Amino acid sequence: MNKYIIIGNGIAGLTAAQTIVRDDPNSEVSIFGSEPHFHYHRPRLCELLLGNIEHDALTSRQPDW
Repeated sequence: MNKYIIIGNGIAGLTAAQTIVRDDPNSEVSIFGSEPHFHYHRPRLCELLLGNIEHDALTSRQPDW
């Protein structure tokens, strides 16, 4: 089994992890970032603040993914 470490939990890190999991499904991928939250769609923050979407709509994946 291959093991991968990704530094940064932004869109680039998440995309890299998704690509690795797709191409090497038996791999182990760890993502490390300085933000206390898993990746979320930053452009949608305005929609959240306006009350147009729920908090869960901001996340791309759940942390246990």
